[in-house]
Amino acid sequence: MKIRYVPVDAAGTAWLEEPIGTANKIWVGNVLSCDNKAVKIRLVADGPAKGKLPFVELHNPTDQQIVTRVHASAHAPLFGGISTSVTLPPGDSLRLMIDGKTFQ
Repeated sequence: MKIRYVPVDAAGTAWLEEPIGTANKIWVGNVLSCDNKAVKIRLVADGPAKGKLPFVELHNPTDQQIVTRVHASAHAPLFGGISTSVTLPPGDSLRLMIDGKTFQ
């Protein structure tokens, strides 16, 4: 099943860029969130190419190390309930692969 994830911005607005008729499966909400709001999150749900694992990129834009927890909403399709703790060096990024219900 192909699902389009539509994130919600800081103001609580979701911008739909495709038809929302019955032909599409759309889940509106932030699939992943972080206990530290400074961390920037990018989910690549379909992976870099067909057949590849999905992944999440986490970026720390601050000049301080961040130790935090990244987790998925319990209701998010496919990724619901996954969680992990991460340490992000200042100004650096981390990529975590997602295999089923676990981060790698």
